[in-house]
Amino acid sequence: MLAENCHASHTKLPVNHDLKPDDLECSLCMRLLWQPVSTPCGHTFCLSCLNRSLDHRPSCPLCKASLVKILADRRFLQCDFVDAITRRVFPEEFAVREKQMQTELDTLSEAGRDPNCPIPIFVATVALPFVPCPLHVFEPRYKLMIRRCMESGTREFGMCGPVDNFGYYDYGTTLEIRDIRYLPDGRSVLNTVGKRRFKVVQRSERDGYNVATVQFVEDDTSLPMDETKKLHDQVRRNVETWLGRMPAAARRQIFDCYGEMPAVELNYWTKPHGPDWLWWLASVLPIHHLTKVRRVSLFTSVFCPYLSKVIYLPMDDCLLCYVTIR
Repeated sequence: MLAENCHASHTKLPVNHDLKPDDLECSLCMRLLWQPVSTPCGHTFCLSCLNRSLDHRPSCPLCKASLVKILADRRFLQCDFVDAITRRVFPEEFAVREKQMQTELDTLSEAGRDPNCPIPIFVATVALPFVPCPLHVFEPRYKLMIRRCMESGTREFGMCGPVDNFGYYDYGTTLEIRDIRYLPDGRSVLNTVGKRRFKVVQRSERDGYNVATVQFVEDDTSLPMDETKKLHDQVRRNVETWLGRMPAAARRQIFDCYGEMPAVELNYWTKPHGPDWLWWLASVLPIHHLTKVRRVSLFTSVFCPYLSKVIYLPMDDCLLCYVTIR
């Protein structure tokens, strides 16, 4: 959320004082105020702490006064005066607090870069590389997770399909946040697209949401490609025939939902995740989500024959399956 200054930066600071570090603690995290903001009811918190509180309910954590308008406008009153006093009166404590926050931010920003650093996991559906995946974020834990992805600059998180009540599959795909639209009540709508496939190595939790250390899955581009290229061209022709024979209304529904089929890239066989259109096709076809998870774990050259068999199904049956799942 954005913040506005609540005090002029040139306000005179006290030299003699009876302040103690406890007087400038956030009542939510019990640490020295960091990026302090004030509410209309007169209470001051760390910006990140107030954000987390508003993830659960739009009211002041202390007096329960309504903060619906602030949540809708996404603007807080930033207390530069309190921040300046903290820096001047308690420089050592402020330096320690600054180091803590920088360490936390550095840890978050290493997600996806350092193989030993866990990435956040959103458990909702099976995402595929290069395929758009719009998301509606309303759970408090995922509001926090997405906010941290944006603040750390990674703009990426892992997506895995759910298993049973609380688990998730061993394979998934990272999603890149292309755009985010905040709603007045604190929910948000994300425009994301699939990036890299991964295998979950170790699972854990962070502040209520899932995180995992992962191993990224890539195709072995050093394998003999003559047969793969031949199969690729064959499947591509089958798909174009299938789309061409499909009724115009059904084809338009597919394009409106998933976009048009991507063109064949130059040197597609050198891409670590195979051609984009192949994943587009996997998202369009009426394939069970568990089957999609298995395909995410395979080389594209192994995935291709499976799609070839699917395309050879009678055209009417494929269309019927598509309309049914819509």
